[in-house]
Amino acid sequence: MASGAEHQYDPGIYPPFAVTVDLAVFTIRDDTLQVLLIERGAEPFLGGRALPGGFVQPDENLDQAAARELVEETGLHAEADVWHLEQLASYGAPDRDPRMRVVTVAYIAICAELPALRHGGDAAAATLTLVDEIERGEVRLAFDHEQIVQDAVDRIRSKLEYTALAAKFCPPTFTISQLRRVYEIVWGTRFDAGNFHHDFVASGAFERRVGAASGLWSGRGRPGVLWSVRDWADADPFAVTLERPPAKRRRPVRRRKLDDGRPGVSSLPRREYAALLREAVEGYDYPPVVYDFREARESRCEDMPGVEERIGALLRSPDSARIRDGLSNVLYWGYARQPRRRDAKVRDFRDATPTGDPKLHRFAELVGSMGERPLPGAAGSELLDFKRLILRQFGQMSFVTKILMFLDPRLPVLDLKVARAFANGAFAPLADLRFDKGGIRITLNNARAYCRWARWCGEIAGLANEELPSLGRGLRAVDVERVLFTLADKSAQEDRARKLLGGPEGWTFDCT
Repeated sequence: MASGAEHQYDPGIYPPFAVTVDLAVFTIRDDTLQVLLIERGAEPFLGGRALPGGFVQPDENLDQAAARELVEETGLHAEADVWHLEQLASYGAPDRDPRMRVVTVAYIAICAELPALRHGGDAAAATLTLVDEIERGEVRLAFDHEQIVQDAVDRIRSKLEYTALAAKFCPPTFTISQLRRVYEIVWGTRFDAGNFHHDFVASGAFERRVGAASGLWSGRGRPGVLWSVRDWADADPFAVTLERPPAKRRRPVRRRKLDDGRPGVSSLPRREYAALLREAVEGYDYPPVVYDFREARESRCEDMPGVEERIGALLRSPDSARIRDGLSNVLYWGYARQPRRRDAKVRDFRDATPTGDPKLHRFAELVGSMGERPLPGAAGSELLDFKRLILRQFGQMSFVTKILMFLDPRLPVLDLKVARAFANGAFAPLADLRFDKGGIRITLNNARAYCRWARWCGEIAGLANEELPSLGRGLRAVDVERVLFTLADKSAQEDRARKLLGGPEGWTFDCT
């Protein structure tokens, strides 16, 4: 029988990790849903915006840590009778924090009226930010806090259907119209006042208070009646749920269609399809150029693989100066056909990102954590990671995917020109892509669309290589993208593009 000593617990054999709490604090101001953010006053992500939070101390539980961090970083006290505070979820991706392995427990907090904010601890500032701006990708957050905000908003929107949670956005007593406005703001919709009143009363969660809201009365009609939550302990769930109207779809950006707007399915046999694809690859003529910033001169490579090798080596260097040159070359190559714009973009990036910029060090750590070659399946998370670096000129999909391409040609670029030409509802891999005036922002939804696009390009390249293995160098996902880039703005090539988008005869693409 084994001795007790053999089973003695030794904490030293386990890798260390830390536990933090993060708080997504929501309120409604100026008829908009807003979340509280702090400006980080320490590394990592110095100067970046994040949710308030911090490490759990050895002598406190999670709820105590959440309340303490809220006070330290914002000066807010979460009194139970005014606030709603609940645990959301835990987040433990191995690389979510560059310092060490950190698991965070996220909280949702809701308050009708936030007092004056003050900052302290690791926070250099505390401000309210529109949730809509975060969802559109216009505001970038440190760590994985964009995901936490989105998960928190989804939780709130869901619970409004069957609980009295909306009342936490209101004063202790409120009118029906005040509560209806909360639903309209959080859900982004409009309600018929009569229908909402019926559902409000039928929910059974609210009771009428003595008196009327005379202070809210405009002078016309009867003053509004005040209501309150009947009993918070019994208000979950509603006796009758409140039906959530379907979300309004954003108007799509107008895009040029191919023929009748449907790519269709090509009738070409696989072998003819592969030959067409390879022929189109040979027609790709984007300048194979790099720029030597030390010698201050342009250098041409024999072909695009040569460009990929040289820029990729710079991006993988541990030296900040070489990384800066590599990123500058991503811009230099990307704007090669627009010399004046190219020079301005490169100069703007280099002026805003000196060699000693800590973002370059974080870039090196991020690239190093990917290993020799990134995995195509992880491209979505890598897009979000690069976005969080907040590098000048690299805030949108096109140029961040160019970085990924130079690190691994299995990951194709998603160029704005290609997306606008081919991202219609009939071409499944890009059907869910969302645009705005500035291009394609890096959001969770768009990152997922990019992963489908990368997988489609990879599968098409694989099919061509299977059919024509004797033609030398194998095609890669990036080669497929370059074909479509070449065809995107050439109306004479629409028929070829349609056949390529459809895939070879008998082939289907699973877009889930």
